[in-house]
Amino acid sequence: MRLSQFISGCFGIVGFVVSTIAGLYADNSFNSVLLHAILAAVLCYFLGWVIGLMAQATAAEQARHIADKVAALDAEQEAKKLAREHDDDQNAADAAAAAAQEASGSGSTNAVGT
Repeated sequence: MRLSQFISGCFGIVGFVVSTIAGLYADNSFNSVLLHAILAAVLCYFLGWVIGLMAQATAAEQARHIADKVAALDAEQEAKKLAREHDDDQNAADAAAAAAQEASGSGSTNAVGT
């Protein structure tokens, strides 16, 4: 849905209704009330269209800003996850190397000791 079209439609309807009610309370003729209500509806429609365009641009800019923040946060979290996985892999490799060295070292100690 286009925000500018929605807002301009609402403004037009409100302008028509307010103008009609004001004309009826002023005891104006039916033709005068209807003419002024239509003019008010058209003017309020265009005013609402301009306001709607500004609101639509603001909403789109805000959505882009939030999307950029979310993307940056996701990238940061992914980088931390990869760093953690790298550290875990490095620790596992170091532990395996130490176990292999100890296993080969303990085997040679037994051979030398006998």
